[in-house]
Amino acid sequence: MEDADGMFAEGVEQVFDCSELTKSGDDDQFSDDDEDQQSTSNVSDAGTQEVVDDSSCALQAHEQDCFSIAVAAERWLASGGEDDVAYLWDHQVSDSDPVLKVDHQDSVTTVAFNNSQTLLSTGDMSGHIVVTQLCDLNVRAKIDDSNDLEWMCWHSTSDILFAGDKDGVVWMWLIGPAGVAQSKVCSAYSCILFIAITPNVRRIRCLLVMVHPVLLVIFFQMVNDYWQAIVMVQ
Repeated sequence: MEDADGMFAEGVEQVFDCSELTKSGDDDQFSDDDEDQQSTSNVSDAGTQEVVDDSSCALQAHEQDCFSIAVAAERWLASGGEDDVAYLWDHQVSDSDPVLKVDHQDSVTTVAFNNSQTLLSTGDMSGHIVVTQLCDLNVRAKIDDSNDLEWMCWHSTSDILFAGDKDGVVWMWLIGPAGVAQSKVCSAYSCILFIAITPNVRRIRCLLVMVHPVLLVIFFQMVNDYWQAIVMVQ
């Protein structure tokens, strides 16, 4: 032990007071912390600078978050929100006040205009869908067939409305002058992740549906004035 003590003693060049060293280090650390805090404060102050509003107008009607928006013909604008309401604005009537309020049963998550821009469909999370005709803002149809609505869209040329729920059920409604003229339903047996509709090809309407992990192709074909569904899985 003595040899060991002597060896360590010979290697010591200077003895430091640990208490003084710790105290000095703490001061430096606190100083660095103060500088970091000051720097963060400066960044925070810079982040709270006033944001310049460059918008030409603001449409304020929803009492809660707005979930969906659709526009048509540089005239119509529709919105759906968390407050269980859909609104319709007409640019020819007012730039700020909606011309129509559509009450729903749940948060309105999807709104869409048909291809001819004569109908507006609004759908909420419960599956309740309202179709409104734009000529007089009257309700054309109310649909409650689906549950837990995931998506909704119109056909590219006809007044045919498609919708799907999280259980993989695909609905198709032909909207006539008096309301729903025909309806069809197909099941994908899984939640639908993506949808796209192709244009008309020899009177066949094609609905492409992405169902994980397969691509489900549904053809709707008019046969003897009735729609038939042909399902192909790839």
